[in-house]
Order: sequence, then C-alpha cells, then structure tokens
Amino acid sequence: MKFTVHAAERINGRTKMYSDDVLSILAAGATVYLGSDGNTLFFLFYSPPDKECKIALVREEHLISIWEKGFALPGRVRRVSSSMESRARKLLETFIYSRIKEGLSGTSRYTHVSILVYVGGKFEYEHRVGERNLTNIPRAFEHILVAMMPDLIQVAKVVEEHAETDKATVSYRIILSSDSRGAMNRKTHYVKHEDVMKRMVTGVEEPELAT
Repeated sequence: MKFTVHAAERINGRTKMYSDDVLSILAAGATVYLGSDGNTLFFLFYSPPDKECKIALVREEHLISIWEKGFALPGRVRRVSSSMESRARKLLETFIYSRIKEGLSGTSRYTHVSILVYVGGKFEYEHRVGERNLTNIPRAFEHILVAMMPDLIQVAKVVEEHAETDKATVSYRIILSSDSRGAMNRKTHYVKHEDVMKRMVTGVEEPELAT
C-alpha cells in the first residue's frame, strides 16, 4: 500500500504518527472496518502518540486521507462507537506485541526515515528515504545529520531546480521513527535549506538547526 501527497499532509497535520507506521498498521489489518462509500474504504485505527483513534480512507490500495473520528461520515459508513475504539486499540496492542516478539527473537531493528519539505512554513511534499539501520550511530543530532546528509543533498538539489521557489524560506524536517521496545517512537529534527547547500558546496561546515 502507498499513500498520496494529500494523505502525507493529513498524516502530518492530523496525527503525530510517521506515515510508514500508519501504512504498517493498515497492512497488518490492525484496524476496524467501518464500511465503504463508492470505492473508498474507511478504517478506524488507534494512534498511540495522539492517544485517540483516527480514520484512514483507502482507495485502490492507496491511503488517500486521514479523518478525525468525529467527522461526518457517509451514510453507508458506520459511526464510531466506544466499543469500536476499544477494539481498534486492542488490535494495535496485538500488533505491537507481535513486533516485540520479533525483536526478542533477534530480528534487526531499523529506523524509518522521511524528509518533509516546507516552503514558507507550509508543507509541500514528503521524500521517503525508507528504512535505515542507525543502530551504531550516536543519537546526537549532529551525527544523525551527517548520516542523512546524502539524502538531504538529493532533496536540496531538487529544490534548487525550482527557480520560482524562495530558497530562503525552505526548511526540512527529518522524521525518524522506530518501534523499539514495542512503542512507536517518532523524532523530528529541523535543518534549513541554505545550511544543506553550504555543506554540499564546502563539504566542511556543519548545518545549523532551523528555528
């Protein structure tokens, strides 16, 4: 399953979850099916960092949006009840427990990485880096930044190709997400476009954190 640009924006704006975590929950079936409207399917899932349920809209194997549980739903879609919310939470707990067992059995743990691009403080798009094994990299931001610099430079080059974009307003959010200890943890780091460009040109200067 994949997600649309609109869905990525809704995940970022309406949840504290990482997009790949949402896809993992949907792929694992850790959801409560609410019904459909045309070819759009509605699934209720529990978001641990938000401590509440959200609704995922899926169409043709694509996550197309995230709705709040209180939104008005189409007529054929079941309204969210407390029992449904309890069921969604229990399904997520089972899903997380299965991942804990994988960890205890020696399965390698990876960090999901994504870079969100903002222009003038507004979300534009998400560059999905994928899974990275950052186990042996110190958690200090400077070390994470060095590890991610090749991917940041790749994104920065694309931004530079858009002449109409005011580069001074561009910044990036590096999203690191992992499920170590069975909990979906999400870390966000910020860096300015201009600082990535300095690094690319000089190969020496360390980028500064964006405020």
